[in-house]
Amino acid sequence: MNAFKPSGLTVSFTATPTAPTPVFAETVGLNNKSSYRIVNAGNATVFIGYGSSSNDATNKATLSTGIPVFAGSIEVFTFDGDYYFTGVTQSGSSTVFITPGEGI
Repeated sequence: MNAFKPSGLTVSFTATPTAPTPVFAETVGLNNKSSYRIVNAGNATVFIGYGSSSNDATNKATLSTGIPVFAGSIEVFTFDGDYYFTGVTQSGSSTVFITPGEGI
């Protein structure tokens, strides 16, 4: 697998105990599958919700169903292209940056 290569603009949101409006991470020049580099730049674990619609992302952004991304960490996940993302924290807030691309 190749190193991560961006293929779209970085988007961001600030996660709090209530999920903010999902952001749309549009891929550029990629087909069905895309990698997403997710950076939690804050001090709180963020439980990420994602999906092909903003409702899907919001519904998955819970402490029990979201994907945990620990404070100060960087993760790369592969999903279908052009996804919405949001997230919640148990308490406090964290800024999350998401960059679509390919690779790990």
